[in-house]
This record gives sequence, C-alpha cells and structure tokens, in this order.
Amino acid sequence: QKKEGGLPLVVKTKLRWALLGSLGMFALASWYIYQGQNLLGIALGIGGVFLPLYTVLPMFEAYWNGKKRFDVKTKYEIIVAFLAAACIIPTIYFTGNIAIILFVFFSSYAILNGFFLWRTIQRIENRNEDKDGVDLGKNLTVIIAIWTIAEYADKIILWKFLGPAQLAVYAFAFQPLQRIIAFNPMGALTLPKVSENNTKQTYESLIKKFFKSFTITIPAAAGLALLAPFVYRVLFPQYMESVVYFQVLSIVIAIVTFVLINTELV
Repeated sequence: QKKEGGLPLVVKTKLRWALLGSLGMFALASWYIYQGQNLLGIALGIGGVFLPLYTVLPMFEAYWNGKKRFDVKTKYEIIVAFLAAACIIPTIYFTGNIAIILFVFFSSYAILNGFFLWRTIQRIENRNEDKDGVDLGKNLTVIIAIWTIAEYADKIILWKFLGPAQLAVYAFAFQPLQRIIAFNPMGALTLPKVSENNTKQTYESLIKKFFKSFTITIPAAAGLALLAPFVYRVLFPQYMESVVYFQVLSIVIAIVTFVLINTELV
C-alpha cells in the first residue's frame, strides 16, 4: 500500500510493548534465583535483556515480504544465519556454560538483525505511515498469544510429568520439523498478493490452491515419516528414541497448507 513509513512506526511500538515481556522474564528469573535455581534464573535474565531486540529487529523480513523482494529478504536471512552460526558453534565447542552460550546466541542475532533492519530503514522510499496497522498488530498479538500458549503447553506438561530427558527427546524430534515449516514460503508469497487484490475471485482461487496443496504436503509428510529411521540412524544415532515422535509429528507437515487460510484471514 506504499505506506513504507509504517516500518519505523511498528518497530518503535513493538519495542515498547516487548519491554512488558522483559519484565515478566525478570520476575521469573528472580523467582528461580530465590528458589536456588541460579542457572535457570540467569538464563531467563539474559533472555529478558535481549527479548525486545530478538523479537523486533527481524522486522526487516516483513518489509521485504511486503515489497515482494524475496531475493533481498533471503539474502539478509542467509547472512544472519551464517554469521550467527559462526559465533555460536565455536562458543558451544569451547565452553559448556549455558549462560555464555545464551548470551552469544542472543547478542549475535541482535547485532546482525539490527544491522539489516538499519539498512532496510535507510532504503524505505517514503515516510507515509499506516496508523491502522498498529491496531491490527495489537489484535493479532492477542490471537498469537493464544496460539503461543498452546504451542508450549505440551512442552511444559512433558517437563513436569515425564522430566527433562523425555522433553529433550521430544524437542529433538520437533526441531527439524519446525525448521522445515519455517522454510515454507506459502504465507510470505500469498499475503502481499491477497492484500493488493482482496476480492471474492482471489479468495476462491486461494481455496482451490489450499485443497491442491494437500496433494504435495500429505505425500511429503508420509515420505518424511518413512525416511526418519534411516536419517536418524546415519546422522543422529544417539537420538533414535526421537524417531517415533518425529513420525507422529510429521502430520504437521501434512497440514501446513492451512497457512493459506490463515493468510486470508489476516
């Protein structure tokens, strides 16, 4: 909609509200330190410091999605991922200190994403602001909060009832699937298109694509489930316990096409 001044406006607004999350994490950190769980408390404290930066600075991705400049967005993301890994992997290799690892993880992403957000803001073509976008964002935040609670509830339940070891096995099964889903381009490609031309015809076309997509996602999910034992045996033989979790969770790949419906609602 050519309201590119909305980017700095949204960044400032999100930073202010993200500070509430930081306060919550500091409160949790204080509680765990009081309970004698210093490592967990320090980890939450580090997260509280970097939470606003970690969640807000990658906003450049949304800008380039809206501009349909997926080449620029992908280039920036690859550079961030590569340089962050170059910082994090040696840190893990040379130290087993979780607090140091977390600090390097968050700070490297904050610095790199901050740099590319700054570069992006330098390239915006006008200062027209979309004030309605902030209200939309607040509504979406409430909706996403419900989704986030649901997403992490299973992990909290596993931790409380089965212990950290079983949670680690489960998390190791789910992480590869989360990475695959993160690379799914359907939402990023569809949102600018339906925002420009939000008509009945566009909606009907989207619904057709939604059903057609299952012809790809269902075989892909089945294929992943079948390949999982062989891949884990070669790459992660010490985590063979995770295979059955991975196979069951592969259904997430089958229903990833619901991203299209979510995009239309947004």
